[in-house]
Amino acid sequence: MYDAGLVPSCFANNAAAPYLIPLVPLSPGETAPNLTGTEPNSLITDYPLVKEDKGLYMEYFLRPDEAIVLVGKTPPEVTYFGFTSYLVRRYIPSKNGYKYIFGSLGDTANNLTTDTANSGNPYNQPVIFIATADSGIDQRVQAAAAAAGYPSDIINTEVLPSPLINLGLSGNPDSFLLLQRAALFASRAEQLAYYRNPGMTVFRITPRQATNLQPFDVPELRVKGTGQTNELDLLPTQQELGQAILNKYSNLSARNLETRVAFKAGYDSIQRDTNALGDNRDTIYLRTKNFLLPAQPDNFVIVYGANHVTTGKALYSNFSVYGRKALNGVGSVDNTSFPN
Repeated sequence: MYDAGLVPSCFANNAAAPYLIPLVPLSPGETAPNLTGTEPNSLITDYPLVKEDKGLYMEYFLRPDEAIVLVGKTPPEVTYFGFTSYLVRRYIPSKNGYKYIFGSLGDTANNLTTDTANSGNPYNQPVIFIATADSGIDQRVQAAAAAAGYPSDIINTEVLPSPLINLGLSGNPDSFLLLQRAALFASRAEQLAYYRNPGMTVFRITPRQATNLQPFDVPELRVKGTGQTNELDLLPTQQELGQAILNKYSNLSARNLETRVAFKAGYDSIQRDTNALGDNRDTIYLRTKNFLLPAQPDNFVIVYGANHVTTGKALYSNFSVYGRKALNGVGSVDNTSFPN
C-alpha cells in the first residue's frame, strides 16, 4: 500500500503480526471526500490493489448517530489479540489541511477483557463489537442483536469519546478506523485459515430518521502498569551482561543506541495534534536512535535485557527492525525465540 501511494508510511507495522481492518462503505448519500493537505488526499482504500473492494474504505467519516458493528468470532488461540478504534486524520486550521493523528480512542478490547459467552476461553468465540459515539444508537443496536437471538454477554461497545472527536460527513470532520491485532497463534494452520477468512461481518448502521443524540462522555481508562518492581532486581545482572558483550567484541567499536518512548499515546496525541502511529494502550513502545548498518560482517546490532514474559511483566514481547523512511517493519523477533 505504501509503494502504491495509498498510505504515507507503513506506520511502524509489526511485520510478524499482520493486522486486520474492516472495510466500510460510505454513508448513504455520501460521496468520497477530498482530505486536503495530506497524501493520500482521499479516504484510505485498497481498491487499486484489490479490485473487488471498490467502494469500501478502511478509513471513514462517521455521523454522530452512526455505528460500525462487527459480528463474528474472536481469533483462535493466540497469546494476544485486540480490537482498537482510532482517530486517523484531523483537519488542522492553522495548516489549512488534514494531518495524520492515528491515535487510539480508548482501551483495546483484548483477550483478557473482551466479553464472550465463555468467560474462561475467549478464543474462537461468538462476539459482537459496536463502535459508536452515541449511547442511544448503542442501545438500539444491542436491542436489534437481542431480537435476532444474540446473547447480551457477547456484546462489546467500543466507545468513541464525543468530546475528543469531530463527527459528521461534511465540513472537515475527523476520520476513523478499526484495527485488529493478533500475535503468536497456537497453531500455524489456524493462523493461515484465520487470515484467509476471519469469519467477521461488518455493518455500517445508519438510522433512517434523525434521532435525539445521547453522546458518550470520555470513558475511564484502565490503569497501566502493576507497580511491581521485581524486574529491577535484575539490573546488576543486565549491566554485567552488557559488559560481557562489550568484552567479547573488544576489538570493535560500540555505540549505545539508548531507547526512549517512541511517541505519545492516543489521547495525548489527539490533544497535541501529533502522530501516534496507531498506538495501543496495551503496550509501551520504545525506540532507538536512527542508525545505518553497512552490509559488512563486522556491522551488527545486539539487543539485550530482561525477558518481560519470563518475569511476568508481559504476555508477549518483541523487538522489530524498521526502515526509517517508510517506517516499514523489516523483521521481528518475539519472546518465543528468546530462550537459549
